[in-house]
Amino acid sequence: GTFTREPGVRQFQLGAFKAAVETGAPVIPVSLRGTREFLPDGAFLPRPSDVTITLSAPIFPRKTEGGAAVADWHDLIRIRDGAREAVAKYSGEELL
Repeated sequence: GTFTREPGVRQFQLGAFKAAVETGAPVIPVSLRGTREFLPDGAFLPRPSDVTITLSAPIFPRKTEGGAAVADWHDLIRIRDGAREAVAKYSGEELL
């Protein structure tokens, strides 16, 4: 994601999710809460504040019966959307 003045979780780039689907690796969403108070837009110095880092449950790509990852567009989108929802939930920001 990219930091902007407007709060909210924007669309994610697809590269990491494509790699996860192709390799069968899980994606672990990481959320940061409180960073806007720590370093507000336009500030040059951080301010004392609490920042919470949350590691959500892994999101695994689908597997075939043989155990190989299913390289599928729908699975890529499922993982991306799941990660985005987890980040929004624990960051305290809405989905944009």
